[in-house]
Amino acid sequence: MMTEYIVISLINPILVLVLGFVMKFYPPNQINKSIGFRTKSSMADHDSWTYAQKTWANHLLTTGFTLLLISVIQVFLVEKFFQEQMWYIVFGLLSLQFMTILIPYLLTKRKVDTFKVRERETFLKKIKKDSNKS
Repeated sequence: MMTEYIVISLINPILVLVLGFVMKFYPPNQINKSIGFRTKSSMADHDSWTYAQKTWANHLLTTGFTLLLISVIQVFLVEKFFQEQMWYIVFGLLSLQFMTILIPYLLTKRKVDTFKVRERETFLKKIKKDSNKS
């Protein structure tokens, strides 16, 4: 019974980590409608697409490691103190894990949506700085 509990508790963080590593080391290079972080902003041009894939991978890895740490701590606590309430805790943790999958999506979407604005501001600051030198 404890084995099933451990597997159920750790499957989601491990899947998020695997997806994060795949996206980090094998990101989709071409804009497409099937693989990668796909929003209107990320698919606007190649620079936005590349930035979105890198940002998405980093957020997935951070979230995956955080979820894994929380799950491992929770497994040890349940094994020591809360075995009778084990399945209630599992369902609560799984619900929390599935909700936290939204966090990397929302963070990446916000960064990609503001990517062109920040890029433009940096460019304008550089031009202004160069014009002040001459």
